[in-house]
Amino acid sequence: FENAQKVIQNIKETNFQIDAEKKTMKDIHERIDTCKKKIELNQNSLTRLSESQQWKNYLNYKNDIADLDNKVNKVVSDIDTLLVPLKNPFLRLKQLNEDRKFDMVPEIKKELLLCLSDPKSVSPEFFDKIRDLLKNDTVAFNPQKRDLILEQILYVGTKIRDFQKEYQTSMSAINAKKNEISGMNTVMEAANISSRISALQDDIASAEKKLESSKRHFTSLEEGLSLKRNELQEIISTIDRRKRI
Repeated sequence: FENAQKVIQNIKETNFQIDAEKKTMKDIHERIDTCKKKIELNQNSLTRLSESQQWKNYLNYKNDIADLDNKVNKVVSDIDTLLVPLKNPFLRLKQLNEDRKFDMVPEIKKELLLCLSDPKSVSPEFFDKIRDLLKNDTVAFNPQKRDLILEQILYVGTKIRDFQKEYQTSMSAINAKKNEISGMNTVMEAANISSRISALQDDIASAEKKLESSKRHFTSLEEGLSLKRNELQEIISTIDRRKRI
C-alpha cells in the first residue's frame, strides 16, 4: 500500500505538470499568433507607405543619387586617365626635389603631391605654375622631353578644369538630394516599421524554440505518466493476488 500511495502521488504530480505544460504551450501559441497578427498589420502599413507619393519621391531621389554616383565615378576615372602621361614626370620631379636637385616652393610641392595622390582635388592653377617652373629647367628633363611634357601639362591644365567642374556640380547635386532624403519622415517611418517587423520575427523564432522544448517536455511527462500508471496497475494486481491467497 505504501508503494501504491507513492506512485499515486507521483501520478498526481505528473498530471499537475502536464496541465501546467499544456497551459505553457497554449500561452506560447497565443503569443506566436499575436506576433503574426502584429507583423501582418505592420506589413500592411509598410505596403501603404510604399505606395505613397512621398515614398515614390524618395525612390526617385535614390535613383538620381545612383546615377550621379556613376557620373562622379566616371569623371574621377577620366581625371585619373588624363593624368597618366604626367605621372612619371611628376614622380621624377618629386624625387629630384627630395634629393634637393629641383627647387619647389611649399605650395607647389603640396599641389604636386596632391596631384599624385588625389588628382581630382588638385588646383587647376597648379599646372600653370609647374609649367612656368619647368620652362627654364635644364636639370629634370632634356629639352626635347621637356617640351613634350610642357605640352601635356598645358593640355591637362585645360581639360581638368572642365572635369573638376563636372565633378563638383555632381557632388553638390548628390549632397542636395541626400539632404532632401534626410528630411523625409517617410524614410524613418519605414525604418521603424521594418525594425518592428524584424523584432516580431525574432520573438516568433524564440517562441517557436520554447514551444518545441515544451512539446518535448510534455511528451516526456506523458510517457512518464504512462509508466507510472503501469507501475500502479502492477502494484494493484500484486495486492489483489495476495488478498486472494
